[in-house]
Amino acid sequence: MKNRNYEALQVWLKKESREANRFQKVTDRFQKYVQGFIPDKIQDAITKGMEGFTRLVMTGSGIKLPKTDAHLSLDQRELLSQKEIENAVHLGMLSGAGTSAGGIITSLMDLPILMSFKIKLIFEIGSHFGYDLKDPKERYFAMLIFREAFSNATLKKQHLRALIEFESRRETLENPLETIDWKGFQQEYRDYIDLAKLLQIIPGIGIVIGAGVNRQLLLHLGETAINAYRLRYFQKHPENRFDITKTP
Repeated sequence: MKNRNYEALQVWLKKESREANRFQKVTDRFQKYVQGFIPDKIQDAITKGMEGFTRLVMTGSGIKLPKTDAHLSLDQRELLSQKEIENAVHLGMLSGAGTSAGGIITSLMDLPILMSFKIKLIFEIGSHFGYDLKDPKERYFAMLIFREAFSNATLKKQHLRALIEFESRRETLENPLETIDWKGFQQEYRDYIDLAKLLQIIPGIGIVIGAGVNRQLLLHLGETAINAYRLRYFQKHPENRFDITKTP
């Protein structure tokens, strides 16, 4: 029978490969319409957060990564990763609620804070799966995970293909971080979260929305990261895709 982790990966791959449905298409159009009403301060804050993210990914510095035993099983690696997700969600909700309490000015502070939580989470999960995130190629893979998590249904298929092909192309990649279209990347992310973060500044309900939005964004990113590393695990260990049980 199929390994349960492999089955979960197959379910995720199928979900990520779906064509955009009518609701998603309407949401995308509404998102583009709303962008025209988003205050410049929010747009600028998102851009600055992206710039900080870019520097962090390019340098790979400033993040203390866990050291994981090389002999751990896949289940153990995933358990450690789930704990990282829980911790990130807890901190993200505190940040979202706390910064939203002060209105638009303090709400803007949440954007770069949330961005740092996101990239740290990917790096931590990658480390638990046994990868060296000081390696520029692994930071490039972290970027692919981020783009897969925070892009519309049309771009998801493109980014998913890049995730699937990464392991086979890894050795031939040269300076991969220099090939990224950073402007396009920033726009993708802004398109994805603009509306959610705009709702965060609404007086009265912003605290609840801020905490809830951050929770969902981090849970979604954690799920994407675990499945991306599951994908590489089973590409490298196809023999583990099925559980071999002995019958009496």
